[in-house]
Amino acid sequence: MNPGYYAVIAALSLASALLTWELNVKRGWGGVKASSLVSLISGLIVYFLRINPDYGAAVMGASFAAMSTDKVIPNRRWVSICGLVFAALFLGISSQAFGGFGGRLGTTSCMSVVMTLGLLRVFGSHKKYPHLLHHKAPEKKIFK
Repeated sequence: MNPGYYAVIAALSLASALLTWELNVKRGWGGVKASSLVSLISGLIVYFLRINPDYGAAVMGASFAAMSTDKVIPNRRWVSICGLVFAALFLGISSQAFGGFGGRLGTTSCMSVVMTLGLLRVFGSHKKYPHLLHHKAPEKKIFK
């Protein structure tokens, strides 16, 4: 693959994540509607313009990652990071890597959100996002 391919995948993933998150969180559409619209538009563009189907797949996968609410991914900066993490994983993982595990896009999207949360925990402000950084599981009594 040429460097232009990587740049296009990164740019599309970034734009898709930001657009989906904006529609989901700021416009109140919800994650499913926002991701569906972004994915549908990219699918139609790929189909009618007969461009590389990987571009549509990258848009769709990044939109899956951006279905997270602002309680998980708190702002546009972190959504941007999540979109770029998705692009890096998408480019680094072959299309057959997650056969039987729910598919490449969903698994890669989940991994990108989890990795972004890890980055948020390390580099994010503990004062701004305490609900993301100091989660304690509720205590359950096993024996009475």
